[in-house]
Amino acid sequence: MFPDATGRPTDRPCSLCANTQHNSLLTAEENMFGMGKMFDYLHCGHCGVLHILDVPPDLAAYYPTGAYYSTQRKSWVTQQLARLRDRSYAYPSLLGSLLRSRFPSPALQATLNIAQDRTTRILDVGCGGGALLRSLADLGFEHLYGVDPLITAKQTHEGVHLLPGELKDVHGEFDLIMFHHSLEHMPDQLNVLTAARERLTPDGRVLICIPTVDSLAFDAYGRHWGQLDAPRHLYLHSHRSIRELACKAGFQISALHCNSQPMQFWTSEMHKDGYPLISAHLKIYKRRRIRFFRQLTIWANSVDRGDQIAVQLRA
Repeated sequence: MFPDATGRPTDRPCSLCANTQHNSLLTAEENMFGMGKMFDYLHCGHCGVLHILDVPPDLAAYYPTGAYYSTQRKSWVTQQLARLRDRSYAYPSLLGSLLRSRFPSPALQATLNIAQDRTTRILDVGCGGGALLRSLADLGFEHLYGVDPLITAKQTHEGVHLLPGELKDVHGEFDLIMFHHSLEHMPDQLNVLTAARERLTPDGRVLICIPTVDSLAFDAYGRHWGQLDAPRHLYLHSHRSIRELACKAGFQISALHCNSQPMQFWTSEMHKDGYPLISAHLKIYKRRRIRFFRQLTIWANSVDRGDQIAVQLRA
């Protein structure tokens, strides 16, 4: 364990498993927008989860309207390049394959690993602006729904149905319910996963893509780790803690693998040097040591030490 990943001892209980032994506190700064506020996180000595101690009462203030990445619209050129890349997952092309090798889409790949039938009924919880669902629609999927509290009104476009609200506001059954980097933003995770199980078809599955503290990046950077993202990320799971949570919700894990990207290192380098993610230095850090970080990412994923995991659940 590196110095920045260690914390101060505490007897406060873990909110997931109630453990009080060998817990520690880690203080992290809001590092996306440079707001300068600090937040305490508890690192559990039993299940390994890292969770915020006190959820800010004004959490919406940390998702500025139009500024949070999941709701931003990309430029026309970026959208067309992303479309070429995404189509190459099903319909290979030279340019698409090149784009995919340099700028992969772990979310789309993880989804297609499960949903191979275009009639699969899919619900994306915390879908943001619905970019992933639009990619699936472009690949021929027919039943696509998304829900997000940042959506202001119901929208339907080219077969994609976007709903304002949370999972509890959605009715019907689905073959696949997905949480692509959304579960870590939710305070009541057990009830959320229980609600997902209640909305699954008998053979349905849940896909969770989340950051994980069981990673080289967290060990190396600790409170400066890019995916800590205080205070928006409320729970940062270990491999063990997500298994325990899934079990409590009535699921078993059928697959778990790392799909982290090089940004785990260059964003952490930015924060270590005192720069927020929304900074004029962003392009500099994205390009710095990029070949090394790509190779390090491939290695970390291969030994289950990447800082993102894709987890498949069955009831």
